[in-house]
This record gives sequence, structure tokens and C-alpha cells, in this order.
Amino acid sequence: MFLKTKSGKIDANITMISNATGVSPGPLVDIRTTSGSINADFTLVAVDPETEEEVPYGGAYQISTRSFRAPARLEVVDAPVDSTLSLQSKNVMGPLEVHLHPTFQGKFSSKAFIGDTPLGIRGYTKDPSGDDRKRNLVWDAWSIPPGIRHIMSGEVWWGDRPEPPFPEPPRSLIFSSVGLRSIIGQPLVFLHISDSNALNSTFEN
Repeated sequence: MFLKTKSGKIDANITMISNATGVSPGPLVDIRTTSGSINADFTLVAVDPETEEEVPYGGAYQISTRSFRAPARLEVVDAPVDSTLSLQSKNVMGPLEVHLHPTFQGKFSSKAFIGDTPLGIRGYTKDPSGDDRKRNLVWDAWSIPPGIRHIMSGEVWWGDRPEPPFPEPPRSLIFSSVGLRSIIGQPLVFLHISDSNALNSTFEN
């Protein structure tokens, strides 16, 4: 799916449907604007390939956005447990926000030229799988050279941190990734945590 405007805003409520046993890359939504804002909500749905009925786990999805001289806001309002999301967003001369669903597990990063790269915490939430796992979050932020190019990078996951090699299909593993880039703007990543003990500002590669 491809949406493109010039000097016009995009307001969208998009449902993406994926095979529950599928792996990356999955269905793609690509949104691009010039001098127009983006406000998009995404509902990620997984279906059983045999019954074609919706299931609460799995699926792979791709989201890509580009915007210029206008704000961009993206939110994943619902997503299956153990789903895989690849999200890349770039904005030039405008604020950029990405709100991730509590099921998100994976790596995230934001880069800004002349702008900060803060991490937003949306609040506390329970383990969406129902297994009462703890939410773990690690991140770090720096600038090169100091005060010019800002970078923030981290990972978030439920329960024990998975280690490679990864079996197929990807279940309860970190496969997802989110990357934000901004020029003269402030990219914001918003995440849910389980409690204040989930926070750790030291990121280990």
C-alpha cells in the first residue's frame, strides 16, 4: 500500500493483515508527504493460514514514512503477541512521533541532526501474553560531535532476553526494529513498561 501527497495532510487508520506463520518482510505500507502532516494509526492483524481466522499471535509487517516541513505521528494501536515489525520513518524540519504497542519487542533507534532524541514512556502495562513476564528496557543516548548530531539506541523485550540463533518461526524473540531519522526536528519513540524497575539507561550491544 502506497500513500503520497504534495502539500496535503494524510490522516489514516490502517489495518495490516499478515499470515500468522509468516516471516519478514510481510505486507508493506509506505506513506510520503511534502509539506503535509502525517497522522496514522495502524492495527496489525494475524490470521491462521489454514482457517483464515484471526489469531492473537504472529505476523510480520513493514511500515515506512517520509515527511517534510510538517509533523508526523504514527501509532501502532494493536498488534499480536510475537509479531515482527519493521518501521522506518524520516522527517525533515518537523517533529516526529512513533508510539509502539505493548507487544513490541525489539531494537529501536532515533537519529537527529540539530535536535534531541528523547525516549518517551507511555505508562505501565501488563504482559500482553498473559504470562506475567517483566518488561525490560535498555537504552543509551549520545551526540557526535557534541550538540550537533544526536543518537539514541536501545532494546525492549518481555521476560528473559533471547539469544541467537533464532529458530523458525520467530516466536517470543526479538526480531522487530524501529528506526527514526530527523533533520532539524525531534524524533520521539514512545514505549510501555511493566514497572519502574524495567528501566535501565545503560545499553549493551
